[in-house]
Amino acid sequence: MYGFDMKKAVIDNTLKGNVKGGIYENLILDMMSKRGYKLNYYRTDNGSVEIEFLITKDAQVIPIEVKAGNGSTISLNTLLAKDDIPCGYKLISGNVGVNDKKIVLPLYMAMFI
Repeated sequence: MYGFDMKKAVIDNTLKGNVKGGIYENLILDMMSKRGYKLNYYRTDNGSVEIEFLITKDAQVIPIEVKAGNGSTISLNTLLAKDDIPCGYKLISGNVGVNDKKIVLPLYMAMFI
């Protein structure tokens, strides 16, 4: 809906600021909803923890954080410190990795969660 200039910026990876994160979050929302997930958002009352998506998988809550870059995930780390959260996903424009309960995937792999 944005037009050719925006599409070119996405392809060339030249987007900056909040617009980049917003577009990536909407792409993930689209992929996850098409997979049939009911998506929930989580934010503490004081705003110290904020997670873009919570899904239910195998009767467990799984947090998903979307990053336009490869920045830190303080909110995801906070949730993963709890025993009742089995794992969480960090979706980035980078490579695959695993760090304890955190699974890092490239954005396009959201369709496989």
